[in-house]
Amino acid sequence: MGVITKDEGIGALPDIYTTGAFLYPLKYTDNEGATFWTWAVSEFDGDCFYGGEVFNPPESATALKKLVVNTTAENYVREEEELTNG
Repeated sequence: MGVITKDEGIGALPDIYTTGAFLYPLKYTDNEGATFWTWAVSEFDGDCFYGGEVFNPPESATALKKLVVNTTAENYVREEEELTNG
């Protein structure tokens, strides 16, 4: 898995902006060895929403369960404690 680089002969590409997020191109290889390109979020701009409520996840994490955490100030401490203890 990797990001587009100058070494790949296509030049360094900057992040692009879409409503509410900055994206960057990401190359990955699936379990069968096929290579694909996709867009990945590098930074959120403003609030995100889930189920009609403000839900601000981190841009990256070391585990899936840590990626699906609401970092909105009033929720973040409680959810971090739940991940650590449960």
